[in-house]
Amino acid sequence: PDRIETIFTPILSQTRLTTSTLRQELGLTSDAVVVGCVAAMRASKGHREIIHAMAPLFEQRPNVHLVMVGSGEPVFQEIKNLVNSLDLGKRVHLLGRREDVSQLMADFDLFCLATRLEASGMVFLEAASAGLPVIGTSVGGVPEMMEDGKTGLLVKLDDTEGLRRALLSLIDDPVLRKQMGQAGFKRIWEDPASPFTPHALVRQTEASYRKWLSRAHRTTSKKIE
Repeated sequence: PDRIETIFTPILSQTRLTTSTLRQELGLTSDAVVVGCVAAMRASKGHREIIHAMAPLFEQRPNVHLVMVGSGEPVFQEIKNLVNSLDLGKRVHLLGRREDVSQLMADFDLFCLATRLEASGMVFLEAASAGLPVIGTSVGGVPEMMEDGKTGLLVKLDDTEGLRRALLSLIDDPVLRKQMGQAGFKRIWEDPASPFTPHALVRQTEASYRKWLSRAHRTTSKKIE
């Protein structure tokens, strides 16, 4: 363990945009609450789980919409079939692959990814960098990408009710959404100890080399003596 260091991939630039054409593209009103999900369409990413968690909420909250960005067959078609079978075509919007993700995020109200397997989860940082509160599952490196209860909410894997409660708590509370979104943005860009900036990458990499080279030098010196 003393020969291992964790250095996070950094967010290269701030993506907190203020304008987006997403709502205009989808014909959504300004009072619509948009839950966004950005991920490649793979079974391990949990798209199906989000839809099942949100299905009852669409009946209770007529202004809630789910926007899923990402592509990948055959899962994309499977998710599309699921949406159609639940008659949610007007509430769940599958955009496929897009090159304007940062602009789309500017029109999200919150970000959710119920991933089942994740090495780190950079997209949670990208969402936070856009000023969004995030909801994720406590798997892999996801807990390191957020602060549960401060920048977002963590739920257990396969806890559909827990995921639904987390979604509802942010959907119904715009003040909480704003607080968590601001906290996530500040954690990345304004916290001097943030490990997610390019400067932190350089600092941590250099510190690791210096530590290990110093250790190697001491070991070599002892052998010579």
